[in-house]
Amino acid sequence: MGLTLQRPLPRRATEHKARLIEQMLGLYNDLPFVLIGDSGQHDPETYARIVHAYPGRIRAIYIRNVNHDASRDDAIARLAKEVAETGCDLVLASDSVHMAEHARAHGLISAAGLEAVKRETQRENQLPP
Repeated sequence: MGLTLQRPLPRRATEHKARLIEQMLGLYNDLPFVLIGDSGQHDPETYARIVHAYPGRIRAIYIRNVNHDASRDDAIARLAKEVAETGCDLVLASDSVHMAEHARAHGLISAAGLEAVKRETQRENQLPP
């Protein structure tokens, strides 16, 4: 499968993804980061390791819940508690609006950004399958 803007990394590229994030953290060493992934692969675990390796650099982790497996949800909830001890929030959400609301409440996006996410989500939900 080729790489695209929507899928910049191969599906099984957990370590590659971690290295890429670490390179970006080094390149932009004065900026905080937000990490976004999904519950289907190893994103929560990978991102939690990065939070511990780079204390204070990751402001939030947003994980889209794509599998709705209770045991996976429980594992991610345990990770969220662990990550919270570092001052970072790990949010497991079923949609982008929930993530954007958290981001807005924590000053990570503007009110206009939140409204844009809400509009786009509503537009996507109105499209026929």
